[in-house]
Amino acid sequence: MYTHNIVGQNLIKKQFKKMIVEKTYPQSQVLIDNNGYGGLPLAINNGLNLLYGLEKMKEHEKNKIPCSNLINHPDLHFVFPRVGMPKTNLNSHISNLLDSWRDFILSSPYGEIYDWLKLLDSGNKQGIINVEEVAKIQQKMNLKSHSGGNKVMIIWGAEKLNSQASNKLLKIMEEPPDKSYFILVTEKSSALLPTLISRCQRITLPPIESQEINSALKDFDINTDVNSLVKFSKGSWRKVLNNIFNREERDRFENYLNEFLKTCFKIKKSKRAVIDLLNWSDSISSLDREEQKAFIKYLLEVIRQCLLISYNSTQLVDFQYFKLLDVKKLSNHVHSKNILEISTLLEETIYFLERNGNAKIIFSSFSIALVRLLNVMEKSS
Repeated sequence: MYTHNIVGQNLIKKQFKKMIVEKTYPQSQVLIDNNGYGGLPLAINNGLNLLYGLEKMKEHEKNKIPCSNLINHPDLHFVFPRVGMPKTNLNSHISNLLDSWRDFILSSPYGEIYDWLKLLDSGNKQGIINVEEVAKIQQKMNLKSHSGGNKVMIIWGAEKLNSQASNKLLKIMEEPPDKSYFILVTEKSSALLPTLISRCQRITLPPIESQEINSALKDFDINTDVNSLVKFSKGSWRKVLNNIFNREERDRFENYLNEFLKTCFKIKKSKRAVIDLLNWSDSISSLDREEQKAFIKYLLEVIRQCLLISYNSTQLVDFQYFKLLDVKKLSNHVHSKNILEISTLLEETIYFLERNGNAKIIFSSFSIALVRLLNVMEKSS
């Protein structure tokens, strides 16, 4: 991953290069990337600079050496969420998994864990990083490097470390092997062990500058209004890419929401609507677990847009985000009397899904609670 492949983050890129030149790069670092701001590309770029050196990387870039060649360096290691190992053909499975991972980081470096698990066709299994993976980290990082120089371990999706894995990794990072570097990338630092974060240099990535997104979009042939695309990306290159290439999923989520709303506002008049509501809950619970969570996150964004309309901040609303949904009409039902409860309900639903709760029970309860909240009137006492 060359520097020019990373959209924006110029100040941070300069700081990282300075640390490498001055040999002050920390042995343990965590990059907090809340929303597709470039955590994984920066981690890979830093890792390659630590292994090859800045001058050699410039030479490789000048000679147009493919990134796919560079990431195969024997001293560059990756750990990422997995969904369980088969009991047979283990070596073949690991080889295929690594091939899938290399394809993912080259084709979707701004992707999120949901994208990775969808690629693995994980079904209802949720990705984790278990203690066995961390044991492999310890083994790899204690070996002598192939080149006689540095060794780099990139842990992507670090929030998926379970408690045992976190504690074991903490012990490794307390006394890291010589010339070894640990770069953690996370979207949710609150899910990491606090003592683990305390051992790392903590870098929170800011949103990407609008002019940098504008510049990067010149490489794309798109029909969408570029100014709106940049404005409502909120500094996330991932959002930009999703708006260009991944509208189908968002349209599907919008259809689910439309079906729910039709039932929601009929429920006081029709007993049949209760059955329709439960049927809707069943249809959502039949989705893969990661897709269920993605749908709830989509609802959070819709509710946020509705609240902006409710408080007359329509200039901040991305109306292109919707095709069929009458977001202005829905905004009449999102207000000061219910917004906190709606937000809490959505966040708790994600929490229960992450802990492998029964999806049918979760969504049945969720749908009934959301119907009640959306029917709360703002002027009610």
